[in-house]
Amino acid sequence: MLQRGQQAERARLGQPGAPRQFGHAHKLTVNYMERAVQRDPQGRLKKVQAGYGYSLSKRTMPYVFFDREDPNSHKPGDTVTTVGIGIQHKF
Repeated sequence: MLQRGQQAERARLGQPGAPRQFGHAHKLTVNYMERAVQRDPQGRLKKVQAGYGYSLSKRTMPYVFFDREDPNSHKPGDTVTTVGIGIQHKF
């Protein structure tokens, strides 16, 4: 809760992304996000994501993704990197 005389700082959020279909079966998605960290006026959370999917059929697509997040909290070793694989099937 804000005390009298304080103003709320607006969180700015930017997320350009680029999903792209190559041919019938290939799909590539790349995203970049940056936003203000609420606890630190100088801090910026940065996130990069990339994913690739290959359509085996109209309803089935295996995929792989990469995600890297840097919370910019001025602590060494606070970057989180995630890599994963999966399969999507629409019923």
